[in-house]
Amino acid sequence: QFRPTRRSRPLFLNQQKMIYSKQTHFVEPSIVFCITKQSSISEAVKHLTEIGVSAFFPTLSRFSFKSPNTDKLSSISRESSKQCLAVKSMKIEKSVKIEEINFDNYDLFIFAKERDGSKAISQISNLIGNAHKIAFIIGPEGGFSREEKSFLEKKAIPISLGDRIYRSETAAVAVASLIKEFL
Repeated sequence: QFRPTRRSRPLFLNQQKMIYSKQTHFVEPSIVFCITKQSSISEAVKHLTEIGVSAFFPTLSRFSFKSPNTDKLSSISRESSKQCLAVKSMKIEKSVKIEEINFDNYDLFIFAKERDGSKAISQISNLIGNAHKIAFIIGPEGGFSREEKSFLEKKAIPISLGDRIYRSETAAVAVASLIKEFL
């Protein structure tokens, strides 16, 4: 039987008992999500909150849409966290441009590239397991511009999600799930 230690964290409070995680290496990944349609962002926020992503940075890129309604996204995150009995909801940050992202705030910054022979995320699992602050960026529908790709290649580790091109919200959920799996 598992006994909680000082390093164990409560997952949620049931009316009768506290459930603890056996995990002692805690990482709450953040996502930098290039803005797509409001309905797509809403779905992404809902699922990313359920997975356990801690912060959502709506990001403006060359091919992204206008800034989303962050109050609505915060509300969606709160509702999703209640539904899955999470301790806290995902924090929705203000919109930023790609050039304004503070890459130095993270031990590991992952950049999902499409179809280019980058490393598979499993090849960097040891980096994920050793990092405490992880962020990943997902591009808009249509991808990043050449300039943005060049900039991101200098700042982040490019990974591949295989030979398919996914919708932004699907790619975000896939990367978040894989990061949580490797922790």
